[in-house]
Amino acid sequence: MSVYNGAFTVKDAIESILKQSFKDFEFVIVNDGSTDNTLSIINSFSDSRIKVINQKNKGLTKSLNIGIHNSKAELIARIDADDYCEKDRLELQYKFFKKKNIVLLGTLVYFKINQTLKKSKYLSDAQILETIKTKNPFSHSSVMFKKEEFLKIGGYNEKMKLAQDYDAWLRLSERGNLSMLNKHLVTIRLSSKSISRDKIIQQAYYGFIIRKDKIKMTINILLFIRHIFLGIIPLKLIDIKRTLFDD
Repeated sequence: MSVYNGAFTVKDAIESILKQSFKDFEFVIVNDGSTDNTLSIINSFSDSRIKVINQKNKGLTKSLNIGIHNSKAELIARIDADDYCEKDRLELQYKFFKKKNIVLLGTLVYFKINQTLKKSKYLSDAQILETIKTKNPFSHSSVMFKKEEFLKIGGYNEKMKLAQDYDAWLRLSERGNLSMLNKHLVTIRLSSKSISRDKIIQQAYYGFIIRKDKIKMTINILLFIRHIFLGIIPLKLIDIKRTLFDD
């Protein structure tokens, strides 16, 4: 987990990991130059599994690479500081990895908007391979992946300020199979900031760059325009379900 000024939510995120039914893990937390009391909240937890990396602000992408390079396990699970997991998340993902020959495993998630929950949709392995050509089929906080394979693709592309996960999963898909667990095991908190017009436009740009050598240019341009179109519409007019699941 990388966190920057996450004082309002980081406690819930950390507790959801420490309460996992699967106990044998290392919890690497990168405090990316927070200026609020995030670090004091992290340090309030007394658990030998927590490893804290305290650094000047470097941004999410670089921080995630630093955290992964400083981890010891063969499997890496992700969680963002404003999200939280069901208690059996790690256990179920670990057991699934032992059964199937895969490089990455996501789960279904709940999207929490104020007090409203929306559910993500399950995709089969074949649907994942088709979907990933045009958009990211996984929520970042839900994934578990093989560290060895991730390092072989060069980790997260540090030129990507957004959509760094989509870029990485697309490259990982060329090295092995991707799967999705048909259970809602993570809750993603969404705010007006996380679905802001500016962020949608930036995501459209990075998505275009990621796909430019993967699909036909005309299709990529249409996908880019579609994202921009959503970005310029006032948020209150956007169907939330469409924003979350179709884009």
